[in-house]
Amino acid sequence: MKKGFTLLELLITVAVIVTLMSMTFRLAGVGDDATRRNKTVLRMQKLENALSGFYAAYGSYPPVPLHGVHDISLKAETFGVQSIDDTDSTPLSNETWNRVRLACRAQPVAAKFPYPSTEANLVKAIAETCKKRAQSGQSQYDAYKDALAADPTIYNFDGCENPGQFNSLKGESDWRRVQMFQFGLMSFLLPKYLFMMDAEREFYAGDFKQWTVNNRTIKRLDNGASYTWSEAIDLWQDTGASKAYVISNQPSQRVTARWLPNLEGIVCGGGTFYGVNTRSSEPVLTPVPYPDVYSSGGNANPYVLKSVTVLDGWGNDFYYYSPPPHQSYILWSSGADGLTFPPWIDLETLSASDRAWALKVIADDVKHMSN
Repeated sequence: MKKGFTLLELLITVAVIVTLMSMTFRLAGVGDDATRRNKTVLRMQKLENALSGFYAAYGSYPPVPLHGVHDISLKAETFGVQSIDDTDSTPLSNETWNRVRLACRAQPVAAKFPYPSTEANLVKAIAETCKKRAQSGQSQYDAYKDALAADPTIYNFDGCENPGQFNSLKGESDWRRVQMFQFGLMSFLLPKYLFMMDAEREFYAGDFKQWTVNNRTIKRLDNGASYTWSEAIDLWQDTGASKAYVISNQPSQRVTARWLPNLEGIVCGGGTFYGVNTRSSEPVLTPVPYPDVYSSGGNANPYVLKSVTVLDGWGNDFYYYSPPPHQSYILWSSGADGLTFPPWIDLETLSASDRAWALKVIADDVKHMSN
């Protein structure tokens, strides 16, 4: 007669199975992390190739204008921008990450700009998604959580059809005062006139300093004279044939064709430029994972910004740092934990506790540097 398993044998068998399953899941996690890291390195290499192309054309790396300052002590304000004059002396930790992130993003990778009013319904749909996600209490909510907790109605978006609310700030170019256009790295590596000029014409033709100080004059191709921005936006939005001829053939736009093949299929929110489809198959609307918003002042309703960027293997924006005269740069990813620390800060200047936190968060960073 054949005996069955004893209770001890059954317990040992179950223990072995559980151990094997645990090892399998851990290995799967390691494999997934390796895949994300490899994807990050591959995209970083493609971005570096594009940056080399830019350097070959202009003799410098992209001079991304500051949209904040490289100061980790400034407080983070409601809509994800640095305070202009308030500091925070709290020791560094995950709770103070947002202020560190803003310093790291002082020269952002993403190009951001208003949605056109024709997409107002899409803007409102994104706003509803923001509210629902905020209410779930996810840790990624960052500054939005505090704003929503203070005023649950703050995300009642009205669309983008009212540039007039910015009239009092026409002379401002500081991103922290007029959160309207973000001229990040992608506005240098892609032909920005071909994707950033689709919002309301008043943003470009109304002498808004934030646009005009960051863009070259549109040249007439026949006699070398210049269009005003009012004329240029009319060409872009009203007359297709002239748009294709005048805007697309601007030297500052056509030069990007030299390195565009490096960006094929990796740009979140991208498009087809000069025959190269840069658009990534990844979601366009949730790069980090809440769309950024901008506001023209303390009491104005916030608006969703349209974004064009390249994401790392973990779905986060890359980071970019290039000090004047822009003969070098640092490009890096925050890695699996989504946290990083400014590479331009000497860790030895930090307190012991701040240094320990910084070393911890950069341990999994993926970093490349120019020569």
